[in-house]
Amino acid sequence: MTRSIGETAGAPTAPWCCGRTECIADHPWRNRFGAEQNLLLAITARLQGRPNDDLFLLDTAAAWSLVGGDIAEALGRLAGGSGAPVTMDTRLVTVHGTLERVTFTLPADAGEDLQVDATVMVAHEWRGPPVIGFHCMLDRLRFAVDPGVDSDHPPLFYFGPCG
Repeated sequence: MTRSIGETAGAPTAPWCCGRTECIADHPWRNRFGAEQNLLLAITARLQGRPNDDLFLLDTAAAWSLVGGDIAEALGRLAGGSGAPVTMDTRLVTVHGTLERVTFTLPADAGEDLQVDATVMVAHEWRGPPVIGFHCMLDRLRFAVDPGVDSDHPPLFYFGPCG
């Protein structure tokens, strides 16, 4: 069957997709210092050791996934801060931190949750939003974004394991 542009999204299907979740487009987000910005495309994910899902900026151009604030503190306690030191230049600031191995869980609104063994940059001074980036996270799964067509058909993030 051939789908036409404008058709509504269906259920996640094999061979590559095991789940999907609703994306949040242009989500207002306030950092821990009170500055507000819009997250162009955000999804929820859960990092190991965290009791709840957190909202992450989905950024395919970010070199690494990146967390700061209370998420960084929780991961730092879990990992012991023993990861390799790394510096990353963002569009706003240069950030220093460590690379830590963690498990991301992508919760599915439809289909199955997916666990990804990932590497995250933990930077306690990072003031921006938590970020899901490319290296050692997005490059470990297959994914697609359906931009949505209207309020009845919101943006969707489809995901599945690589390989």
